[in-house]
Amino acid sequence: MRDVEKTTLPHETNSRRTRRRRRGRTLYILMIVVLALAAITTLSLTVLFNIQTIRVTGNAENYRAEDIVLATGIEVGDNMLRLNTEEARQRALDSLIYVENIEIDRQFPSTLEIRVEKCTPAYNVSYEFGTLVVSEHGKILEDTMSPDESLVLITGYD
Repeated sequence: MRDVEKTTLPHETNSRRTRRRRRGRTLYILMIVVLALAAITTLSLTVLFNIQTIRVTGNAENYRAEDIVLATGIEVGDNMLRLNTEEARQRALDSLIYVENIEIDRQFPSTLEIRVEKCTPAYNVSYEFGTLVVSEHGKILEDTMSPDESLVLITGYD
């Protein structure tokens, strides 16, 4: 029997062949990156970052925490990334008279914090039908016939 001896022949690399291989690899990597970004975006807007806890802090003694959350229109299970906090803030300020300011903060991955600042009466504004009790930022708190003596009285306002 003959002894067979293996030899390695030098492999010629064809530059054209190498370029064709690399061209396909770039397109493949680009497709993988696009698909991964699409999957991450879809998961973030549907399954991930849903609100599990809503925490109300601050001093709004006229309202319960549940009333403040209802006024914002935010519910447990809403997605934090799709939540329009400015719209929810404005909705709550329009419906809660004795609240001066509301800040809504996202605390990822699943908690939403609502900070509430109560209105403090600052002025009595006298007009022809009585007196308005107004906060520091101009929010009308109450319409009364007798002014609060501890507050500044403003007259001559139309």
